[in-house]
Amino acid sequence: MTGLNVTPVSLQRAILNSGKLWISTSGYNPLLEFDPATGRTTRIGYPRLSNYDLLLDGNDLYLAGYPAMAMRYRMDQPWTLTPSNFSFNPTTPTSNPYQIPPHVGKYYYYSAKGADGFIYFAIHHERDSTGGDLGWYDPRTGNYGNLREPFINDDTRDLDAILGGTKILYSSSSGAGRLFVIDPATKSVERVITVPNGVRSQIVEVEPGIVVGAGLSGDKQSSYIYRINVSTGEFQYMNRLPAGGKVFGSNISYSHQRIVLGPDGYVWIFVGDSLYRINPADGALQKILDTPSRSLIFYNGDLYLYGVKELQRIRGILTSSGDISGDGSVSAYDAGLALEQGRGALEAAHIAQQAVS
Repeated sequence: MTGLNVTPVSLQRAILNSGKLWISTSGYNPLLEFDPATGRTTRIGYPRLSNYDLLLDGNDLYLAGYPAMAMRYRMDQPWTLTPSNFSFNPTTPTSNPYQIPPHVGKYYYYSAKGADGFIYFAIHHERDSTGGDLGWYDPRTGNYGNLREPFINDDTRDLDAILGGTKILYSSSSGAGRLFVIDPATKSVERVITVPNGVRSQIVEVEPGIVVGAGLSGDKQSSYIYRINVSTGEFQYMNRLPAGGKVFGSNISYSHQRIVLGPDGYVWIFVGDSLYRINPADGALQKILDTPSRSLIFYNGDLYLYGVKELQRIRGILTSSGDISGDGSVSAYDAGLALEQGRGALEAAHIAQQAVS
């Protein structure tokens, strides 16, 4: 096809689905499937929203985004959504996927599944309203609701299901840096934890009830990583990240980024334009490589980086040796060999980092 000025789009959010990567794209562009085994990319369909999060629940995929919308895609049925057949009719859907309630706020940024089977959404308000919101939807009955009042002054920074989904943890983006512990059984805030230094954090559960968070301080001058026992409210450490190192770098917004618990049990995160592996026990940092900040996901021992227009892979990042030459050491020579063998600039950079570590 010629004569068209087509602008490449960024890869927004990726999840694993039956050995494939399902990836949403920026704006109102398509949902894609990437097969790591073949390198083939397949277009699944065009959702009616600008997607910010994906959540897999059995045969259902939930898409959360803008404008004020979440959609449910029944993956065991064909994609039938088109611009002409969309309507908000969740009890009698006219398309697959279809929009589900609640319909509040402006941006559905984060999603999580509770032990009660409900799907929860952390929602951002703007324009005619401010702050955040927590919405929920029951896939079995279609019942829904939301909790607004506790979050009027606490917009969302992240959402996670912890303790097997018996608690939902809502992280605030307010300058106070607060964590809200929500009980799915009562749909109410059980406790509020104030994070020292006003850190507005992305969060990940590393052990049952033990959460690692990372983010900018309330004054936006420093970045911190911390570990907290959510059940007791005890902060087990609060470590300042390297000077000048902004969590997630500067080229991707918080709503796109996540801190990731890797298959090695370590937390993986960008600090500035460097990828770090962090021991959740004490917060100790190990630099992996220097590269512009992006989102990340692991699959089958490989690390995939996305968030711009390309999907990049570092093969065997946890197990492979950088000693390509076989001389018993890792050096800049091995990094050069990686480039010559077509392994890519990222793998070469990773080997170069091993050489100086």
